[in-house]
Amino acid sequence: MTRAGSTALVAVALGLFLGCWTLLHHGFLERGQLTDTGTYARYGDAIADGAVPYRDFRLEYPPGALRSSSSPRSATRATRSRTTAGSTG
Repeated sequence: MTRAGSTALVAVALGLFLGCWTLLHHGFLERGQLTDTGTYARYGDAIADGAVPYRDFRLEYPPGALRSSSSPRSATRATRSRTTAGSTG
């Protein structure tokens, strides 16, 4: 495949993706969406506060699934702690 053909294929794929995403998130399908974002945030908060999964709180995901929710929350809190520790007020 030529470079121009590859570029055209990527452009079509990107356009198709963005079109589908727009229909799903801004069209009539928007209402009633299921999201787990709040659930993952609660897990991350609990872990950042020192809670141990399966001992201190229940969850329905396997242990390896927690890595994605606990790491960002811990990093956010660590950054916030460093920022506030250096401030005088």
